[in-house]
Parts: sequence; structure tokens; C-alpha cells
Amino acid sequence: MARARFPQCPHGAELAVITSGSSGSLLSTAATQLSIPAVATQVADTIGAGDSYMSALIHGLLNRTGEGLAPSVLETIGRSASMAAAIT
Repeated sequence: MARARFPQCPHGAELAVITSGSSGSLLSTAATQLSIPAVATQVADTIGAGDSYMSALIHGLLNRTGEGLAPSVLETIGRSASMAAAIT
């Protein structure tokens, strides 16, 4: 997945996420950009995969440790979200 620049958000967003199906996802903060690969799976239907990804992402963000948006935290959250999308 091509690298994107962190969008400047006047409302104070600290994290931008771009999903791209089988190409994976990009999690970006002002300091870090992580490319998370999609989980290989046999696709029967993609309906709900994006919703599952976002649900897992939000769950991870709400339950993260005190490390904030450190790269290791983002990688764990991103991989969990990719796994959730793959099993939907």
C-alpha cells in the first residue's frame, strides 16, 4: 500500500485509518505510519468486513494500554482489526 501523508485535521484527530480490502490497511499518526497486511482468507462475501474491521479497531482503541498510539499498540490493534475483517 502506498504511503499517504497524515492528513491535517483541524478538529484534532490523532489517528487516520485507510482500509483497502485485500491490500491491507494504513494506520497513520503525525509520528508513525504503519502498513498492516490483510489476513489471507478464502472470501465468500465481503459484506460486513469493513464494519467488523472498524468495530475491532474502535474496541482496540478504547481498551489500549497507557502507551497511547505507540507503533506497537497500533500494530496490535491493526492486526486484530484485520483478523476480524477476515473472519466475517
